[in-house]
Amino acid sequence: MREEIQKLKSESKLVHEKLTKEAQKGRETHEKMLYKIEESKKAKDEANDLHKHFLDAKVKANPIQDEIEKILSQIRQLRGEIKEEELKEKKKTEDALRESLTEQALKKLKRGEKLSWEEFQMLAEKGMTAQG
Repeated sequence: MREEIQKLKSESKLVHEKLTKEAQKGRETHEKMLYKIEESKKAKDEANDLHKHFLDAKVKANPIQDEIEKILSQIRQLRGEIKEEELKEKKKTEDALRESLTEQALKKLKRGEKLSWEEFQMLAEKGMTAQG
């Protein structure tokens, strides 16, 4: 019986040592886990803070973006008006040139000089003929 008790004590001691080692490993793992949890909380807090700053910046940028859009719209409108004015001015200049050339062609016709085909066409467009 004593041998049996001694054997059980030895086994108990071995089991206790193994259990103590496993408990130590468990504590170390638990400490690592707590450290990782703390790190993840810090990372989450930092991410939340950065997100808040982003949202604040976005709110501040919205009026600026609206102003930019308004100015771009005005620029597009002004460009359209400028183009329209340039076309009017070009047409006015072309009309004045055409009128001048027509007058010169009419004077040529009245003097009895030969007309170029273009001069003849301009006079014909105006309904001016040799009789007119």
